Formats: sequence, structure tokens, C-alpha cells
Amino acid sequence: MNRGSAVTVLIVVLLLVIMGLSSAHAYLTSQSKIPTAGIIKSVGVAFYTDSMGTQNLTALDWGNVFSGSTISKQAYLKNTGNVPNHISMMTSNWNPASASKYLNCTWNTNGLLQPNQTIPVTFTLTVSPMAESLSSFSFDIIITATESKQD
Repeated sequence: MNRGSAVTVLIVVLLLVIMGLSSAHAYLTSQSKIPTAGIIKSVGVAFYTDSMGTQNLTALDWGNVFSGSTISKQAYLKNTGNVPNHISMMTSNWNPASASKYLNCTWNTNGLLQPNQTIPVTFTLTVSPMAESLSSFSFDIIITATESKQD
């Protein structure tokens, strides 16, 4: 290799090194940190057999009922969410379907339940005097908790 070629190679290598260094400087970055926080709203209710909320209520057993009778069962309802809830009750899944004509289930509450608040609830089953044709029954109690819109 002659001296001119060696100088040319050296110049090319130096140019490549300089370009590499200048490219590294072209990619400088900066970061800023923005802290955030929030609360996830949750809605939920749970039923218990005791006022301390230690025993989950998994089913209501009405036992033996008689035509024309009224039976009441107590439970405790707790707002397990972190927002106030409006609560309501309905029934569904009647078996046999005709049972809903002779049986009526109500409860003694509707309204607002605050987060972590536990209230006593009484479910009442009213049996029609015409219910003699029923030998057994079942149904589901549906409790709906809806976030309360407070301004």
C-alpha cells in the first residue's frame, strides 16, 4: 500500500469515527417523571349470618311453610365496595314457575349503604292461602348494588 492510499484509508477511518461520535451525540434524551395516583371504584355487597360479618350467608332455608303463613329470616348486608351503593332486591328462577303466584318475598330495606357499612336485613316470605298445590319450591334472591351518584 502506498503512502497516499494509507492516508486515504486513515482519513476514511477518522471520518467514520467522527461520524459515529457525532451520531451518538445526536441521540441525547431527557426524561421527566410525573407521579400519578387514583382510586379504583368498586361496588359490592355480601351477606352474613352474624352482625360481625364472620359467617357468610350462602343460602336461606325457609323450612316447612304453611299456606297462609308468613316467615321471616334475618341476615346482615355489608357494602364491600368503596363507594356508597343504592341497593335493591328482586327474585328470579322460581321452581316451579307457578310458585311465584303463591309466594312473595320482600325485605325491609332499600336505599343507600355506605362503604363498609353493615345493616340488619329481614327477608319475609308470604305464602298465599291458595299455595296448597305446592309441595316444594326454590327461588333466587337477587340483590343489586349500584354506585350512588353524589354531587
